[in-house]
Amino acid sequence: MAEFISQAAVPSTTPRTLERTAFLGHLDDRLTDIITRYFQDNPGGTQVTLQVLLELGKADVETLAASHGRTSDETKQCIGLRVPILLVRQFGEAAVSTHRDPETRKASTRARSANWPTLDWVSRYTPHQVSTFATSRSAESAARKENP
Repeated sequence: MAEFISQAAVPSTTPRTLERTAFLGHLDDRLTDIITRYFQDNPGGTQVTLQVLLELGKADVETLAASHGRTSDETKQCIGLRVPILLVRQFGEAAVSTHRDPETRKASTRARSANWPTLDWVSRYTPHQVSTFATSRSAESAARKENP
């Protein structure tokens, strides 16, 4: 049975994932903003990847895929790979955990639930958790930047 395993123990940020997702680098600020808002609204949430895809939207994902010579499915997978990279950058590897098979250590996906009806173009995603301490520190830091 899958469990949440720390990014410190099994990192998603590898040379291969960085190379595979490099074409998304221009979106990092936008994705980080989505991630920040998601955890402000859902401190214990695990469906951040779905929120990222929701806010990007199907049309933008398809445009992104076409402009980089990729399929929509490959682009969605790359976005899913980029999310934990950005989570680790924002919160640190010790604060981020990914749903994985404990034996193989491979990411374990879940089916998109009915709670996301407008994401009918997404079938599966990998859940990630961020410690509530890390998300509260990030929210405090963001508030200080907005109200110096």
